[in-house]
This record gives sequence, structure tokens and C-alpha cells, in this order.
Amino acid sequence: VYKRQSHAHSLPRLVQRMTLAALTAIARLGLSRRNTPLPPIGEQAHLTAVLRLGSTFVPEITTMKPHYVYPPETVHVTVADLDRTGVDVAAAIDRLAALPLPAPTFAVEGLGCSPDTLFLRCIHDDRFDQLRLAVEQACELHPSRSPMSWLMRRLSFANVVRFDGPGEWQEIRVPRTEASCGILEIVRTDRYLSSQGTTVIQTIPLEHTG
Repeated sequence: VYKRQSHAHSLPRLVQRMTLAALTAIARLGLSRRNTPLPPIGEQAHLTAVLRLGSTFVPEITTMKPHYVYPPETVHVTVADLDRTGVDVAAAIDRLAALPLPAPTFAVEGLGCSPDTLFLRCIHDDRFDQLRLAVEQACELHPSRSPMSWLMRRLSFANVVRFDGPGEWQEIRVPRTEASCGILEIVRTDRYLSSQGTTVIQTIPLEHTG
């Protein structure tokens, strides 16, 4: 039975910054040794809820070939992966559309990296955690209870490069900016939110509150 709970609080901003920095330091150690090719582009294999960051753009990243560089309009924060939803997707979307969902604001504070990507470090407030919780509950998602999964659900980031084969770290300065997201998108997409690999199923306006 669907029961909505709205109580969710973000990690302190300092903890978010320190955790993203630590994960980046660990990932950088193995970048040159990775040998994984790019996932397929254009294959609509994933059902996902996303927030596009819109105007966020880092010109220097466009030189990082042969890796995949995300076009600015596709740079996004994933709210939840919906592939394991326990309910009908249309019913879950109807539930979400009927709720007063908060519009999160992200402070973009430089680059980080994972074993497979370079990403923008996005520091968020309670509204993002509240939105993520609402999506998970409406879709009856049951996140893993492992410590690492719990931690990753408390962080936010937006991929800007996906590595093809061995990765590389570049010291690229990213000016601190703020991005406010007013639309939640439910999409069927590839790993890139590419234009050829994405079908938008529903857009849901979010509420900007004080």
C-alpha cells in the first residue's frame, strides 16, 4: 500500500563535499588501468527519473576525445533508477503528478570522478532528498541497505564525460554556479540521455519554495 512520507534531510554540505572529494581521490588511482569500452549509445534500456541542469557547461571538457562528452543539454542529475519499480509506471507517474514536489537547487562546485566518468560535484539541500524520497515511494522502490548504496543515495552529481577505455584526470577549473531545477522528467533512455536514445514519458513541474 502506498504511504507517503515527506521527511528527508540531506547530509551536511561539508560532509557532501568531503565525501565526493574522497570518492574522487580513490577513483583517480585506477583510471589509467580501466579497459571498459563505452556502453551502447542510443539503446533505450533504462527507465529513469532525471533533472537536467540546463545551462551548466565546461568548455575545456569538449577536448577530451575519444571519450564521450555529454552535450550541455543532456547534463543531468539522476533522481532514481526506476527499472525495479514494483508498480505500474503510469500509476506511479499519476501519484507523483498529484503531489507538491519540491524544486531542488544545486551548488555546482568543481569536477569529480568515478571509475567510469568525470562529473560535476553537485551540493544539494533537503529538497533534493525529499524529491528522491517521493519518487522512490511512489514507485515502490526498495533501495539496497548496504552502506555504500546508502551513501551514494545521499549524494548528487552530473556526469559530463564517460570514459572509453583508460580514463584520465584533468585539472579543469569549474566556476561555482547554482542550478535550480523546475522539471522532473521520467524517461526511457541510454546511459547518456542522448537525443537519439531518449524518450520522455512524462514531465512533472516542481514547486519552488522559499
